[in-house]
Amino acid sequence: MKIWELEWKKINKKPFLRGIIGLAAFSLSIAMLFLFIPDEEMGRGDAMIIREWESLIVLVSCVTLFGFAVLGAVIYVNAVFKEYQGKRSLLLFSYPIERKRMFRAKACLSGISIMAAAFIVNYLVLLVAGLTSNVFHIMPHSFGLKEMVELVAYSLAMAVLASGIGLIALGIGMFRSSTMTVVIATLIIAGVMTNLFSANMFTRIGIAIALVLVLAAGCIAFHQMEVRIKNMEVR
Repeated sequence: MKIWELEWKKINKKPFLRGIIGLAAFSLSIAMLFLFIPDEEMGRGDAMIIREWESLIVLVSCVTLFGFAVLGAVIYVNAVFKEYQGKRSLLLFSYPIERKRMFRAKACLSGISIMAAAFIVNYLVLLVAGLTSNVFHIMPHSFGLKEMVELVAYSLAMAVLASGIGLIALGIGMFRSSTMTVVIATLIIAGVMTNLFSANMFTRIGIAIALVLVLAAGCIAFHQMEVRIKNMEVR
């Protein structure tokens, strides 16, 4: 736990807190836009879809997923990738701590932080949207217990996916020794995934499959990075 505490203190939290607040404001604006947009402004089919709570939850969750996947890539780059480049790695490897333990602490702390932030933001944004709808009677159906359970499930899924995508992109970037590769890989994976989710909103099985694939790929990337760092030569 001492390693985790030290790593937590090393992180410059202000830029990431500003990023989290910005993403929360953007997700809330998207939720309110779909909530208050008149049906006449949408096609008949689109209006029928958006006026269902599950559809709105999925759409906003996709926005949260993309935003936090990109923010997660930035966090992984700053908290993990840069630590193993140049003179920083020389200092890092001089510590009397096993390399794998140090890497695990950095990667897990970054991943958990991304998941926690994504979950809280998505949950609070859609909770505010749900309560607003209940007060002003905007949606045909009230935001109740069923919707709360769905919100928790989708928020958790999107949080895990955002963190997992960043971890996979980090593995690709470390293999190529390029920070830009981390960001580009994140944009490609998150972009494809959110487009598929938003285009086919009713298939929960699709999200479940994505979770399994991302978790499997994330575990492989994590293991490969462990091996790479363990065998890394200090130059």
